[in-house]
Amino acid sequence: MGLSLARNQASAEMVDRPTVRYSGEFDRFDADELAALARAAVDHQESTLYLAAAWTGLRQGELLGCGGPLTNSTCRRYPAAASANDVDLAGQRVRVRRAWSQAAKAEKAPKSGKVRSVPLVAELIPPLDRLSQREHFTGEDDLVFCTEVGEHLNGWTMRRKYHAALKRAGLRKLTMHSLRHCFGTVAVRAFPLSDVQAMLGHAHVTTTMRYVHHRPGADDAAKLSSAFRGNDVSPLVPALAAETAV
Repeated sequence: MGLSLARNQASAEMVDRPTVRYSGEFDRFDADELAALARAAVDHQESTLYLAAAWTGLRQGELLGCGGPLTNSTCRRYPAAASANDVDLAGQRVRVRRAWSQAAKAEKAPKSGKVRSVPLVAELIPPLDRLSQREHFTGEDDLVFCTEVGEHLNGWTMRRKYHAALKRAGLRKLTMHSLRHCFGTVAVRAFPLSDVQAMLGHAHVTTTMRYVHHRPGADDAAKLSSAFRGNDVSPLVPALAAETAV
């Protein structure tokens, strides 16, 4: 928490003044850069992971902890890894219930400590649906993003792949967390700031306000999709579907 001490001239008392960080202070990719990053991914899952980070605002560990609505799994090795419908394609929402900790090699509660819901933009449904067509690990007990044997992706390996994709695409060396800011800076155009804070799992813009739980309304996903279209992001999906190998 960043705090600056300022003296109240009238009362000569020391008061804490929170330093508010606005979205403009966060460096992020624009639509063209996001498209280039997704195209530079080595496979469809990696590409979809980058798009999901940018279009849902989930943290890396939260993405790696997401479980299916996927069906007909051949794997039940990790029944506690994820419960059904963390990603609900039909309902157009993502329920953030857990996060994968690479250091602990275990799942934990989200950073906010609370479950939250995020509207799922229509543009992200085709890439996610394509993942459901893989041969294995498509059941409700499986992970949306997983290794070839159905286990959690290694967060450190994923970051290395991300930086390799940046290099191939000739992009700026922004952190993977910058993808999360793509969501935040677009979402504020469609929703009140308090709703965006809830979707992102922020307690407050200064990290001091209590977490406000948000339940997306029936039209929230459509509103968010409209905001992304205004940012020239939605045309990426058909192009990426054609260019990205499974």
